[in-house]
Amino acid sequence: MSEDWRTRARCQGLGTAAPFAAPGSKEATTFAKIFCERCPVRDECLAFALAVGEFQGVYGGLTGPERRRLVARGPSTCARCGVSFLARNGKQVNCSPCAAVPPARGSVREHGTKRGYAQHWRRRERACAACRRGKAAYDVARRAERGAA
Repeated sequence: MSEDWRTRARCQGLGTAAPFAAPGSKEATTFAKIFCERCPVRDECLAFALAVGEFQGVYGGLTGPERRRLVARGPSTCARCGVSFLARNGKQVNCSPCAAVPPARGSVREHGTKRGYAQHWRRRERACAACRRGKAAYDVARRAERGAA
């Protein structure tokens, strides 16, 4: 893995003087996550931390426990290009490159969700497998919610 991305990182040069260098502080962790949001190499940083098994500190905008959950959840498949990627949260359906490109006019924007299923339905087309699974998961959760109430 090439490490030239480190020279483009926002935190490059901060070293131990970085405000989030002190571990264990909730304020420092929050600051680090906010600081990482605008970093141009956030994905490369996260990939590095996962590749070397670093589960301390904030890398790529995620804390150690968040990275552990990410690894445990396993890879997702991009709804647009089909590439395997690690979703930062359970709701992310596109890899970073595809998420950066606006969807084509008239295309389904939220594959794998109830809303994506509804977009297919409004266009009178068969819903894709991801949207059918998303709708089914929504229906199961809704039934469980109604049963508990």
